Amino acid sequence: MKRATMLQRLTLSYCLLIVLLLAMVGAAIVPQQLHELQSSLDARIMGAARLLAGDTDIRSALMKGQVSDGLMDRLDGVIAGTDNLDFIVLADKSGSRLYHPDHERIGQTFVGGDEKGILQGEAPYMTTEQGSMSVQRRAFHAVTDESGSIAGFLMVSASMDTVRAEQKRILTQLGIIFAAALVLGLLLAYLIARGIRRELLGHEPSVFARMYLQQEEVLDNLNEGVTALAPDGSFLFRNAPARVILPGEALPEDFPLRPDIDAALRSGETHIGLMLELDERTLLAKTVPLKRKGKTAAILLVWRDRTEFTRMAEQLTGTDQVIQALRANTHEYLNKLHVISGLLQIGDTQQAMAFIDGVVAETENSYQWVVRQIENRTLAALLLGKTNHAKELDIQFSLRRDSRLEAHNPYLSARDLVTVVGNLIENAFDAVKNRPFPRQVEVFIGQSEEGLTITVDDTGCGMTPEQIETLRARQYTTKGEGHGFGLRLIQQIVREHGGYLEIESEPGEGSSFTASFDKKRTVSAGAEDRDR
Repeated sequence: MKRATMLQRLTLSYCLLIVLLLAMVGAAIVPQQLHELQSSLDARIMGAARLLAGDTDIRSALMKGQVSDGLMDRLDGVIAGTDNLDFIVLADKSGSRLYHPDHERIGQTFVGGDEKGILQGEAPYMTTEQGSMSVQRRAFHAVTDESGSIAGFLMVSASMDTVRAEQKRILTQLGIIFAAALVLGLLLAYLIARGIRRELLGHEPSVFARMYLQQEEVLDNLNEGVTALAPDGSFLFRNAPARVILPGEALPEDFPLRPDIDAALRSGETHIGLMLELDERTLLAKTVPLKRKGKTAAILLVWRDRTEFTRMAEQLTGTDQVIQALRANTHEYLNKLHVISGLLQIGDTQQAMAFIDGVVAETENSYQWVVRQIENRTLAALLLGKTNHAKELDIQFSLRRDSRLEAHNPYLSARDLVTVVGNLIENAFDAVKNRPFPRQVEVFIGQSEEGLTITVDDTGCGMTPEQIETLRARQYTTKGEGHGFGLRLIQQIVREHGGYLEIESEPGEGSSFTASFDKKRTVSAGAEDRDR
């Protein structure tokens, strides 16, 4: 079922409100108006009866038992000239009519029977009774002679048809007023709804609210900090990353980019490439003026973490893995140089020479062993670096003796090789470095005509089937919880090359990650050197 628009809902709401208000007002006013109409009519006909009952000509006519032509014309004129007065009847004590608007009924007996009370001496009163021509609202008043005795009575009445016509007129007037109020309310509802839609750029409030929530959610999930600043420095909007760095209600006066923001407010120009050192991080920022009616109403401050971008770029290109390997090698050789330097300083030349020979032999053995199996020099350098890094972490790191990789394999480039192998090894190191002994990581790299296989086994904490499914579903946690951005890069490379990633693990026993590639890539001219 299609949901009603804002205009329809607002119009319906106004209609219901107006109808309810009009019904309440009508319930209070209509009975009061009808009651006032009845009271006014009763007062009018009773006043006319009282006035005519005291008329000397009428009293004289009763004494004579006959109404003169002049009095008859006069009474006819009173009926014709008085609103809501339809009948005047003059009758004697026996009820015989001396005057009636229908002159043919003169001499006939009064009809209704409600005259008995007035003939018995009751005070003037009102009745509603069926007359000879219609139902009437009647006012009775006694007419006395000179001695004060009742000589007859005077009845002045209004036909109930006249009363109903008057009531209808009042109800019609109130209906017109109510209809005008309803039309005015509908017009007001339409104008208000249209004005709201115009302010909401033509969107329904529900659509606008959904768009706002969606945009806010999107902005909160950005890595970039986004902040909208008023000219006085107060925050108009901040996404989640911005609230972490700027937690207050306004921009601090000593904020490093405050002069650039003030300059953007004055000039109304966008400033890009701003550098910000904050919390040991380097941020790249820009200021964008937000203008309204040609004037700068606010400043949008957007920044990105340059440190994080650099780290991600290094991981994407595999540079990070090579750098770590070189750093480990450098650290290892610095330690050995310190030993040699110390031995020379204490004058133990023979021991220094023996240590140097041992280092050379160890280096040649390990180097020859890795290079003999792994002909790709970049990956060999990575493995040597990981060997030294494992020594620092007190991890037993080994390359299986049956590993083999040519200098130029047809399945992965050197960059992708470094990314896959390096991140698998680092994840394995993370899994075992806080575990009790033995802390072991073993790597196998095998190349054949059928494909390329890379396997990294560890004796780490292991994973449950649910955690493995989480990895397969690409729902990544932080690296501190096991696996981070590196595993995402591995799966991306596996997917791009049509490979397979197998994960075997037992909680408390360790894990085994195997990446397999059987589709050969197309190598462009000159790419072989880049694959080394």
